[in-house]
Parts: sequence; structure tokens; C-alpha cells
Amino acid sequence: MSHVRQAGVGRLPDGRTITWTVADGRRGRRWRTATLDAAGALVEALLLELDPDGRVNKLELVSASGLLSLHPEGGSLHGNVVTEVGVRHVRLPWPTGAVLLVEGVDVTDAAAARLLLSGVGERVTVPAIVVRADLVLESVTATLTRHAEAVRLDVGTSSRLVRVDERGVPDGLRGGGDWPLEVG
Repeated sequence: MSHVRQAGVGRLPDGRTITWTVADGRRGRRWRTATLDAAGALVEALLLELDPDGRVNKLELVSASGLLSLHPEGGSLHGNVVTEVGVRHVRLPWPTGAVLLVEGVDVTDAAAARLLLSGVGERVTVPAIVVRADLVLESVTATLTRHAEAVRLDVGTSSRLVRVDERGVPDGLRGGGDWPLEVG
């Protein structure tokens, strides 16, 4: 996949609108998204930083449930969740090759799919942490299977196809227009 510095807007199947940026740099790839519901209210805002190999460096998520901050350190994923009832510290095992998925967020699915799309193989089963809408984290197993131009992502009883373009931008983020972050 090529060096990318793009911004855009897309309409999700459920009527939500997502505004996004993605930028590749010396330290990896950085995604930022803001998702609005059909009435225009903010549903979530996300920052996802990936290292040059596509592994998670940092995730920050703002939603109606609160604030979440996570980053790997050694063999653990740690951070905190801040809600109206206080702070909950998080520390979970983070084995090599693990993926981080946020429920309903195409960007984290696309980051996981890059494992296969960048040539790792036809099928891989990896440890995963899923962040639910209520900011509860679950340790699960995810299986990614290459299907022509897409990757099928199976997590528990959930299965979805993840399609990304040559830039690594998932289908769900396109449709409303996109633009270069820099000119010249």
C-alpha cells in the first residue's frame, strides 16, 4: 500500500456520517475519525496510531459512554476508561500479533485486515481485544480469511467482510468525497 495523507467523508449503511483523516509518516499510520448520527449528533471520535508494521501504538476513543485510552507496553495493553462513575484502569495481556477492534468502527477492522492484505497469508487466527460500545473490553480470538479483494473477519458469532482500497481506506469511509491533506 502506498504512502497516504488523505481526508474524507462517508455515509455508513446505518445512516451515520463519518469524517476521517489518515496519514502515513515515519512513525507509522495515524487515523482520526468523527462519527455523527443521522441527526448530526456526535456518536464517537477516534484516534488510532499504528506503527510502520501496522501494529497498534495507541487508541483513544470518545463516545457517549466516556473516554478510553489504550496503548501496548511490553506484553500488555493498558490504559484507562473514564466514565460518569470514575476511572477504570485497564491492563490486559497483549500477545505478539494481537489486534484491537472497536465495535462498529471500520478503521480498526481495516487495520486488522492489513495483516492479510499485506501478504501474511490466506488465513490467520489471532488474539484480539474488542472494545464494545459501552467501553467494556473483551479478550477474544479473531480469524481473518482472504477472499479475493476482501478479508472476512470472524469474531465470536460476528462475521463481516472488510474491503479496503489500495490506500488501506475501508469502503465504509468513502462515498462523500475525499481530498489530499496536503497540496503540492
